[in-house]
Order: sequence, then structure tokens, then C-alpha cells
Amino acid sequence: MAKPKTTITVPVGRPLVKVLDVCYAAGQTPLLAGATGVGKSTQLEEYARSKELQFRVFDLSLMEPSDLVGLPKLDGNVTRFQPPASLPTTKDGKGLLVFEEINRAPQYMRAPCLQMLTARCLNDYRFPSTWKMAAAINPAEDGYDADELDPALESRFVRINVVASPDEWVAWAKEHKVDSRVIEYVLSDTQVFDSPASNPRAWTAVARLYEEAEKLGTARGLLRAVIAGCVGAERAASFLKFAKERIKPLDAMTVLKDYRKMRQSLQAWVTEGKLDLVQGTVLNVKKFLQSKTEYATARKSVVRWRNLTRLLTDLPGDLREDAAEWFRERKYDVPTVVGGDQ
Repeated sequence: MAKPKTTITVPVGRPLVKVLDVCYAAGQTPLLAGATGVGKSTQLEEYARSKELQFRVFDLSLMEPSDLVGLPKLDGNVTRFQPPASLPTTKDGKGLLVFEEINRAPQYMRAPCLQMLTARCLNDYRFPSTWKMAAAINPAEDGYDADELDPALESRFVRINVVASPDEWVAWAKEHKVDSRVIEYVLSDTQVFDSPASNPRAWTAVARLYEEAEKLGTARGLLRAVIAGCVGAERAASFLKFAKERIKPLDAMTVLKDYRKMRQSLQAWVTEGKLDLVQGTVLNVKKFLQSKTEYATARKSVVRWRNLTRLLTDLPGDLREDAAEWFRERKYDVPTVVGGDQ
């Protein structure tokens, strides 16, 4: 029977690290399934480094069976297989071996992979106990040029459906000193990773391209063409405008303490259709009020609660209802317009 597909997803980043820890503590092999560019391979490599493990990748779609099975050699009256040098041995210490593109590889490559996962051996080769395994794929059901995995092969893995998270990517980007303008842009739009082309890997590339283009004095029109090649024309135009204007969403404390001063700005964003800035503002407030202590402080303060009420009043209908539902889900009081306060 085919393994049931789960719709539960895990964000790439710190949540995925915790899941990998559980898998390896239980002696299970994870299979990361997710869209291209979300950071599957990068996550596995950085996980290996954090555990002081060597890291090797086998792209099965580019390999021949002998690249795993090895080549036969006569040893007296018997044939033995000489394993390829790329396979780890006990002399290599501890490590992580990742199988990429299993569902793009021909069937004759999946068979030895199954044996490796099942018996941790291939003919005369024995996979060292000090090494771990993992795999990463783009799901066939998402429209990629890939096959569904055979149930027997997939059953050897713990399948983890992974997605990109703006918050997790920003934490990673800050640690790796990605250009602050790209970080701020990603923070300003909660839907930045919703389309396939606009993914973490693409925005990491945009950051590098933008920095180098500035050093070279590249014309804006040419820079836009280059960035569009990573994230699409619409996103390229949006980012370049953002980078030029450097307009940020309102932070939570500005909303709670001084929203009256900034109210016209948010209302103008709504009128002009700059909903990424509006959504970013709401997201900042949600993050801040997730702390029950901060929520309680805001609820007791006449000024802060009135400012929350004004914010919700100014939101477009769908965003207002989404924000109200967020309060209800946490069993918080919902800020409502009192006395027609506008």
C-alpha cells in the first residue's frame, strides 16, 4: 500500500533542524520534499557542519550504476566489486551523505539506492555506521519533471514536506550578512515566497547581484533585467522601488504608542495598493503581541488599545477579518471601533 501523503509542512530553518535531530536520534533517514530554491540542500549542508560531520552529495540523476555499485574485479575464483572512492569508509570518520534527485533518476539507479537504505551495503561495500543518510526531492505532484517514488523506496524514509518561511530565511540571511535591503524587502511582504520563482535561493542571488551591480555602476534598466532573471519582472520592479524609497512597514511599538502620527501613512498605503507594507505592519504587531505579557500590557493601556483599534479600523476588509481572527484564536479580546473613533 502506498504511503499516505501528508499535508503537514515544516519551515526550512530552525524547525527543520529540530525535526532532523529527532529523525537521526531515532535512526531514521529523512527525505526532504519541497519546491526548488526553498533551501533543502543548504539546510542539510549547514546541519552537517553544525554537527561537525563531513558532507557529501550524490546527484543520482547524473550517475551510472557503477558510480554506486562499483566495478567487478576477479579475486581468484570469485568476483568482487571495488566500490567507488566517493563512497565513505570507516577511515572517513563521521559524515552525512545526501541523495539528490532520486525521483529524477532512472529506475536502474533507484534499485542500488534502495539496497543502500535497506541493508546499508552494496555488494562488497558496507556503509559506515558513523555516517548518516538523507535525501531531497522536488515533489512530482507539484509539476516538476519527476516521477512518483516507488512505495518500497519511499517507505525507507521519513518524508518531510518542507516550505520556505520569510521569518526563518531572514534569521539565516542576517547570520550570513545578506544585503539588508533584500532582508527588509522580504520582511515587508508575508507572501514573498508564495510563487515558485520568488524563493529564498533566488533572493539570496538578488542580494549578491545588487551589491555587485552597485560596485560596477550598472544602469538601473540593466539591473532590473538581471534581477528579473531571478525573481520575475514584477518582483524585480517592486524590489527596486522598495530599495530606492526604503519604505518599511510600521513596527509594533510605533503602532501601539504613536499610531495617530503614522495613521495617514498607513491609510495612504491602503489607497495606493501598497498592501505589502500594510501586511508587514500587521505582521509586526502580531509577532509582538504573541507574548501574553505584551498583550496584557497593551490591553490595560487606554492609548495602546485605542491605537490597535484604529489600526484594525484602517485595514481593508479581508486583512481586518484576518487580524480579528488572529486575536480570537489566541482567546484575546478583539479591538473594535468604539464611539465611531476614526
